[in-house]
Amino acid sequence: MTIAIIIWLLFVTAFTLVLRYIRVRQQQLKSTILREIGLSISPVTALLGVGLDDIGYMRHISYIHEKYGEIPIIVLYKGPAWKADLMQRKLSSSVQVIVDEEAELLRKLELTDLPSYLITDQAYRIREHSRIFDAV
Repeated sequence: MTIAIIIWLLFVTAFTLVLRYIRVRQQQLKSTILREIGLSISPVTALLGVGLDDIGYMRHISYIHEKYGEIPIIVLYKGPAWKADLMQRKLSSSVQVIVDEEAELLRKLELTDLPSYLITDQAYRIREHSRIFDAV
């Protein structure tokens, strides 16, 4: 009985350590991707992923500003460049739109369930990663 408990505790500990390692590794990969993109990131920056059929992107930007204050937002837009250009014209200078037609960056940053966002700091560490639901 005691040996079974010890084995179970060892298994749970090993499982927890493996999950922690996977999470840290994913965090490092996302940070590397952000560095490779070469974006100028402020002390706190939001990356918002939106798609072609998402007409509520202004509402999503407002949600991020309400929750985190007036932080810079980089919109990764999964759609054609001409539509992203129109979107950029409607937005303030604190919001930058980047075209990601093939959704490569969105996939790498795990922003595939659109609309979703992540908050990063100046060292490219991910502070929060969440999906924006329609009830917003």
